[in-house]
Amino acid sequence: MGASKANPTAITTSGRGRFVSRALAQAEADQALHFAVAIERLRGWPVHATYVGETVVRYQAESSGDQVFDPRGIFTSERFSNMVVVPLVRLRRDWPSDALQNGQLRIGTKCLGEEGIAEAGLLDEAAIEQATALLQSNSVYLDLVPERPQPRLPAKTLALYSWSGCAVYAEALSRVTGLPAATMILDGLLDGHDLTGDRFHAVVVHPDGSVEDVWGRQPAEHVAQRYGMARWHFDPDAHRAMIGEAMRVRPSAVDDIAQAEAVILQHRDASAGQLSTLRPNAAPTPRHPQH
Repeated sequence: MGASKANPTAITTSGRGRFVSRALAQAEADQALHFAVAIERLRGWPVHATYVGETVVRYQAESSGDQVFDPRGIFTSERFSNMVVVPLVRLRRDWPSDALQNGQLRIGTKCLGEEGIAEAGLLDEAAIEQATALLQSNSVYLDLVPERPQPRLPAKTLALYSWSGCAVYAEALSRVTGLPAATMILDGLLDGHDLTGDRFHAVVVHPDGSVEDVWGRQPAEHVAQRYGMARWHFDPDAHRAMIGEAMRVRPSAVDDIAQAEAVILQHRDASAGQLSTLRPNAAPTPRHPQH
């Protein structure tokens, strides 16, 4: 099984895990919206939307690392952009002016989750059932989609703390767990990424070298992939300096950290309750599993 998972993109785009043309057309009829929702229900990975300006061109489920789950295959974010998003964007020539910024199309992605789709009134249970059946009929594809571990924080929380709020979350998590917080400093970018910055992403570091952020505990390499890092190093001083500066210039930073602590405790308690319900004879698990 390990060998079969070596190249998910090849397997799901041209191998045994690809969807045939009729199934692909069915999944793409609604910009892959209900396919993404079905992935979230089956495996837990939240629905994201890719926008050009204010217009959605694709819905996709995304992992905590750098995997994108789409009817056309399982991709890294770079390959998803090149193989799915760019061709979709090129189909249209008359993008409105609000889709442009400095003469270039504004393309971005937002984490919505099923709850965001429901709030927008876009959920169709019949379409979700159809997409679920389609996925379950392709066991090769579905077996390549890992289960999202607990606790599963909601999409709004992921969106809040994945990028600019990561330092606040790391500080709060450090206070809850007693683990040291550090900034992952970018030393080199992965091919195809153009993100830059001295202080890139804040995490807490576990004794075994794994890290934890709003997506949960996982190998540092997975976090690095999500943020386009080929090489990086940990800098606890950079994190402390960032938090210290935030508290000096923004008094509300104290409240922001307290709010993040409350979110962490709420979901850890909920996760512990779920685990004890599933495994009543097991001892409490202080750290949730993560891929």
